[in-house]
Amino acid sequence: MTILKVSGLLKRFGGNDVIRGIDLDVARGERIAVLGASGSGKSTLLRCLNFMEMPDAGTVTLDGKVIGRREAELTQVRQRIGMVFQQFNLFPHMTALGNVMEGLRTVRRMSKPDAQARAERELARVGAKCTVAYMHHPRWSSGLHHSDETIDPLWRTLSRGGVDIALGGHDHHYERFAPFEGIRSFVVGTGGRSLYPVIFRLRQPRSVVVSWRTYGVLKLTLRPGRYDWRFVPVQPSSFRDAGSGTCR
Repeated sequence: MTILKVSGLLKRFGGNDVIRGIDLDVARGERIAVLGASGSGKSTLLRCLNFMEMPDAGTVTLDGKVIGRREAELTQVRQRIGMVFQQFNLFPHMTALGNVMEGLRTVRRMSKPDAQARAERELARVGAKCTVAYMHHPRWSSGLHHSDETIDPLWRTLSRGGVDIALGGHDHHYERFAPFEGIRSFVVGTGGRSLYPVIFRLRQPRSVVVSWRTYGVLKLTLRPGRYDWRFVPVQPSSFRDAGSGTCR
């Protein structure tokens, strides 16, 4: 059953069509990744889905109802469609539980006991084995943009929470690190239109495998108590990286 349907979506900045003629169907429970080079319109598309940016043409249909035509309904829509930004903007003085509760209390006007119960349920889901975290800016990278220290509070929260794998992009290369603070991290920026060279490789955490000459994707398979990874290159490249790990 389709829960979100996008038809002919267009967003223009000045004379530049950032996204044009986008059609998308998302079924209930389906997980979809949008891949593309930096500046190709991925974030703009997501911002148009909850009308943080107003599309110039096209329709967005949620649960069979076209949305976004009246300002009064946008508040309700935005309560149902969430977005995690490239900069996470977590409240540093709050715990992970407090950050999750904040929107429930401020926007949904839930009582503190109800908000806490809901937040604990959602955090418990995140802690299921095996656990993967994805972030656009990688905490660790030997690439052109380097490691992102602003993500360190999130990284430490993920480590304490038992996350097993961290996937990052942004830098245009492939890199696998040795497990560090309980997390094995990958940089997978090899699906765009260009690749950037790696000049100096990190020693802490240790950069185990790196390639900036091969386009491809990472296939990650989660199993009870363990996971497998395999880099699938664009032919005719011979670069390979594969292995497995156990979950915490």
